[in-house]
Amino acid sequence: MLAGTPPRYVFATPLPLYLPDGLRITVEPNLSLPLPWYTCVDSECEARHALDPATDSAFRAGKDGSLTFSLVDGVQVRLRFSLVGYTDATAELAAVRPAPSSP
Repeated sequence: MLAGTPPRYVFATPLPLYLPDGLRITVEPNLSLPLPWYTCVDSECEARHALDPATDSAFRAGKDGSLTFSLVDGVQVRLRFSLVGYTDATAELAAVRPAPSSP
């Protein structure tokens, strides 16, 4: 990560996707966040989201979450993920993250 760049989540998924549906991040009970696809390359597409206080708080409070997206043939895919260890991991990242450079 470049110094001075705000932290963000990057979600990469396989192709072939139905791009207009985007990606939805869900963490019960506090977060249901739709994201557009940011970019696609030969083997995957990415959605990005800034690490804002509301999302961080929802991830800290949740036990698990899911990513939902649609394939080009109309099949909806839901991938579950665990948030166990999220708080410890973000604390470790904060400890090693370089301070923003001054202009």
